[in-house]
Amino acid sequence: MLLVARMPVVTRHRRKTQSERAAIMRERNDQTACPAVKSITKVGNQLRLVVVRYLIDRPLRFNELLEAATGVDPRSLSRVLKFLASEGIVRRDVLSTQPFAVQYSLTEKGRQLQPVVEALRVWGERWLMPKEVLVTYPSTPINQA
Repeated sequence: MLLVARMPVVTRHRRKTQSERAAIMRERNDQTACPAVKSITKVGNQLRLVVVRYLIDRPLRFNELLEAATGVDPRSLSRVLKFLASEGIVRRDVLSTQPFAVQYSLTEKGRQLQPVVEALRVWGERWLMPKEVLVTYPSTPINQA
């Protein structure tokens, strides 16, 4: 009788891709993050807050938003508006098809961000603006400009 020694089979694990690692980290963060951190991930990037800030005043069309948020390229603005709409923060209304016209406005969920934007304005006036500008141009609350 011939005895054959069995060698253990070594399997190599495939390295996870960057997107797989990011998905794992997002899942971990979703489970452990406090409500403030979760909120920041939804609306905490610069362009998202800028869009919300301008829509607090009144509904705007795409080109009006593009003009108000100077230095933003159209693709980035479009991507942010789609994200905010998917999160239920912004509403997209088609006004006409010939010529094509779309208007963006805040939903009730988006309007709830007004105190946050106002608090950022107050903080910015105190810590970021030169004192001469504040004396020359007195601040006005959002919606009263």
